[in-house]
Amino acid sequence: MTMFFFEWIIQWGPNALYWFLAFLALGLLIFVHELGHFLAAKWCGIRVEKFSIGFGPAIINFRRNETDYCLSILPFGGYVKMAGENPDERTPGDRTPSVENPTGEFDTATVGRRILVAIAGPVANILLAVLAFTIFYMIGGEGPIRNSATTTVIGYVMKDSPAKNFGLQAGDKITAINREPHLLDKILGREKHRTQIKKWEDLHMEIALAPNTKLEIELIRNQRTQTISVTPIAVSRGSRKIGQLGILAAEKLLVNRSWHRKIRTDDIINTINGQIIHHSKMIDDSITKHNGKIIALGLIRKGKSININIKLNRSINAYLETGSDAEKAGIQTGDQILKINGRSTITTKTNNEEPTINKGDKLLAKVNELLKQIASTNRNEPLKLDLLRPTKSGKNEIITIEVPPKIEDGTNNWRGLHFVSGISEMELTEPSQSKKYNLFTVWGRSIEECHVTISKIFTTLQKLVTGYVSPKLLSGPVGILRITAIVAQAALKQFIWFVAFISINLGIVNLFPLPITDGGLILFFTIEKLRGKPLSQKTQSIIQHISFVFIALFFLFVTFYDVWDFFPSS
Repeated sequence: MTMFFFEWIIQWGPNALYWFLAFLALGLLIFVHELGHFLAAKWCGIRVEKFSIGFGPAIINFRRNETDYCLSILPFGGYVKMAGENPDERTPGDRTPSVENPTGEFDTATVGRRILVAIAGPVANILLAVLAFTIFYMIGGEGPIRNSATTTVIGYVMKDSPAKNFGLQAGDKITAINREPHLLDKILGREKHRTQIKKWEDLHMEIALAPNTKLEIELIRNQRTQTISVTPIAVSRGSRKIGQLGILAAEKLLVNRSWHRKIRTDDIINTINGQIIHHSKMIDDSITKHNGKIIALGLIRKGKSININIKLNRSINAYLETGSDAEKAGIQTGDQILKINGRSTITTKTNNEEPTINKGDKLLAKVNELLKQIASTNRNEPLKLDLLRPTKSGKNEIITIEVPPKIEDGTNNWRGLHFVSGISEMELTEPSQSKKYNLFTVWGRSIEECHVTISKIFTTLQKLVTGYVSPKLLSGPVGILRITAIVAQAALKQFIWFVAFISINLGIVNLFPLPITDGGLILFFTIEKLRGKPLSQKTQSIIQHISFVFIALFFLFVTFYDVWDFFPSS
């Protein structure tokens, strides 16, 4: 246990700021939820005794009319205390609900007004999500959306993967996934549960939620429809297990920069030796297979197909962090790195091993080994790079740039410069589309995103109830807090999106008819309206206590896995 504690400190201690932002964000969601209840209660004439921002001892406290307003020491969330909520604090006398509500208490307001107060909290969270999604799409629009995100075509099948063993192939277009029918399917007379696949995310989700589960995949191959049975293997992700087949989405490969006179910028890679190329990894495999031999490369140039004979080789390219010192020094992402401190990157070898040219991952590993050696023997010396870069005239130029090291915690950081494996004749990219919104159209896109998120919530709930999704895959408050802290480290835009996502989840889940949620209160009030009188306090208390026990056990179950995910050894 002591080791676990130290592991946790090492991993999460330096990120205290992001944890604070996560607490603050989730606190905002709770505050907005309670603000919805507060405003609705005021509008309905119900006396609010206390409205607090945060919890614990009050830092600032003042009274206006009948309400105490406080700012508490822990500004994460808040709460509203309405007169008459607690049965033990209700004033004696006539408790018959009426429009006039002379007591000004919650339980003597009409059923309609009590439902309005109960629903106002979740509605406030949904409205906050609409606003947050609006800000998200206004900041940077939508995108870039790549072909691989919208396709359902398999681009690459990993070697020795379940997909390979079951017979899936690059170029297969997935149309649907079938599995054993659940209860609702059986009631409706369906022989199987069928999920239509419209984009890669749908496919990824169905596979991830089905570890060690037999699936029947409907696909189109060579213009013919067929069905292949597969069983995703279970892969650990922290304390959870998800399904995996070992497939990648198809890419449309566009030449971004060319170092070869026969290849032009904006050419589309189509074939190699007649085989259609669906993914960049197929090019990697081809380079390794042919190892410097001439191949027939099929290109699409301005809508026309052309073929060229060419040798494709490996290279080591630069990848830069935006705004980094390496970028300011003049290095560009995609630059080919010919030499590092005078040593060639494509013929690097150690311990009498053969040169690793045209073996991408091994070549990159050797370069990283060289960098470690330089970092240990020449710690304070700059990294001298000979770079190959194409010019606007179509020719190539070799430039030399030095990058001084930044020594942190005993290791050398090359100031935002990273090294990746590439192709020496060209740099490839995947075309993407972005969409901008103005002040008017952005609201429609935000509402659409809310609708999509709500649909996913109910789909997940259905899969959970029918047993298609394990409760282990769910996250409680602890897991949500951890993920929020992680997203906070990524970028402001993604952080805003995630806050909107959690807000809408909080709103919808609170509408579920569970006795301890707002939806449970709405259910009780609806029963009261239909019966003409409320359930007895004893009956309501029994229902709430039983529900609380089940929900508390479920909460502990989910939290156990959330906490376990904090430790790297999990």
